[in-house]
Amino acid sequence: MEHSLEEYLALLQPYFPPTFTGNIYVERIRKIARQLPVLSYGYFECFFGKDCERVDFNVSITGIYNEHKQVYNWFTNEGLISDPVSRATFKEVEPFFRDWIRDDFHLKPFIDEFWLAYDICNPDQESIHPWYYISFTSVPLNQIPSFKATVVARTLGYFPECFNDGLKEQLYSFFSSLSPAILVKSIGIQQNRSVHSLRVYLVMTDYEEVFRFLVQFHWPDSVEDLRHSLDSFALDCPLYGLLVDIGPTLQPKIGVELWFRAERPNRMLEDFLDKLIHTGLCTPEQKQSFMDWEGEFTIPHMPNFWAWPTDYLASPDRIAKTVVIRKMARYLKLVYQNGKMLMAKGYLGFDRPIGGS
Repeated sequence: MEHSLEEYLALLQPYFPPTFTGNIYVERIRKIARQLPVLSYGYFECFFGKDCERVDFNVSITGIYNEHKQVYNWFTNEGLISDPVSRATFKEVEPFFRDWIRDDFHLKPFIDEFWLAYDICNPDQESIHPWYYISFTSVPLNQIPSFKATVVARTLGYFPECFNDGLKEQLYSFFSSLSPAILVKSIGIQQNRSVHSLRVYLVMTDYEEVFRFLVQFHWPDSVEDLRHSLDSFALDCPLYGLLVDIGPTLQPKIGVELWFRAERPNRMLEDFLDKLIHTGLCTPEQKQSFMDWEGEFTIPHMPNFWAWPTDYLASPDRIAKTVVIRKMARYLKLVYQNGKMLMAKGYLGFDRPIGGS
């Protein structure tokens, strides 16, 4: 019997926040999950604000867990897929996965995860085409800008319809010019968009690096206005993420992520959420749901339910009798677009760390 991601979500359901009960977006996520195999790691992307119920869904296909092989086998068995868009999605990425599952794949040391990100603008929409986010490992070579540019260029070669030669050259120049202090965590592609651009997810440890980057690459909006909007929220976070679209130049709409440590209580995180509430970007109920999500629970190991790393498959006695599921609420995003109100989102994460007891 093949198990679907929907069965995994059912294990999480007793821990869902009250705002998920009867939520049409969460029901749409269940429908999406029926078309996918069990995957260990993902996020519910919760939009904050009064009367805002929208929840998007991001799920990772993790190479080290052999989930890329699980996904490849799942989608080559067309009897498991009833949704035509899900079948079409796999056809678009099949060449990449066919190479990724090979041990001699030249990009294998540099590819960490492949994410499917579902933007659920309309939960009644029959089919939703996901974004593809390809995240990179943190091996030392990947920190060298020119080498990173080469890895990105070769990765984009699997999506030739999205990027013409001129845009590819501009993207190569962009990645080659990045400060070594900035980590390129992932790139995002959506093949059915009318605008050809590449989404880039950058990670940095210094808040000021966000503004230095925007100045360096001639962001077409006001850096000072952005700083004015963000400074009241800016905290001494361990990590900052910046999401930008390059196509061919830096686009005006950006997302700034703030990462927090896992401990609870977390005064810094609570202060941040209180500021969001004070400015009307979050409700007290959304704050509480976010704060309550952190923790873990244990379930019995279920044979043939999960994918496992190769060394575990070679020594099945290493597979524990129980599986730990973690709930993580560690980062929020502020979306900035000039002329529009700042938007806030909270990410409720879940994963299955290898181990157990």
